[in-house]
This record gives sequence, C-alpha cells and structure tokens, in this order.
Amino acid sequence: MTAHRYDDEDPRMHEPDEAGATAETAVAEREPFRPTWLLGAVAVLFGLFYAYDVWEAVDRWLQYAGAYAQIEQQIPWGLYLAAVLAPFAVFLAVMIAGRKRSIGSLAIMLAVGLGVSAVLALSLQYAAESLFLPLYSALLGA
Repeated sequence: MTAHRYDDEDPRMHEPDEAGATAETAVAEREPFRPTWLLGAVAVLFGLFYAYDVWEAVDRWLQYAGAYAQIEQQIPWGLYLAAVLAPFAVFLAVMIAGRKRSIGSLAIMLAVGLGVSAVLALSLQYAAESLFLPLYSALLGA
C-alpha cells in the first residue's frame, strides 16, 4: 500500500488484479521454449548455407565479368548484384518472420528459405546468361 492514501481514492486501485495475473500466466504458457544458444546454433548453421549461396553468386559474377570483358560488353550489374543480395534478403526475412516461433519451426522456415534462395539464384543466373550467350555467339559467328 502507499504511504499517502487520500480519502477520495478507490481502495480497489491498490489490490492485485486476479484477471491480469491469469492473463500473464496464459501468455507465458503459450510462448515456445527457445534456449538462446540453440537459436544461435540453428541460425549459424543455416547462415553458413546462405553464405555459400552468396559465395557462389560472387564467384559467378567474377567469372562472367571476365567473359564480358573479353567480348567487350557491359556486364548486367543489376542481375549479379541481385543474385548476391538475394540470400541476405531471404535469410533476414525468414529470421524476422520466425522470431517468435519454436526452434523446429524456425529450422523448417530457414530450410524453405534456402530453397527460395536457390530458386532466385538460378533464375537470376539464367537471366544473366541469357543476355550473355547471344552476345557471345554473335561475336563468334561474325
């Protein structure tokens, strides 16, 4: 209780609210058990797979940059930059979407996101190569 109680105060104001206590325990029971070290381990494990996608995109970018330089054509920077940034964007989106879920759900979401990242990488690679191959074949034929 407070030290200074006024006569016009409602005495129920200082009593604990029973409904509030049960609502807090209900919310606490619904939250999934997520140890921080396990969350970090899952994020790092899948982060390595996403980093490998980034590494492949950078490698592809460097290989085709040399090929474009040989045929003296401008490299499609936007496609290769999108291929490098796509795994970062997918990983970030999945981590934000799965931040309140259990570890198993997060792992499944990260695995699905890895598939989405691979599809994006292949689509962007196909788009970039479809620009490159006609240029290269035209120069070989000419």
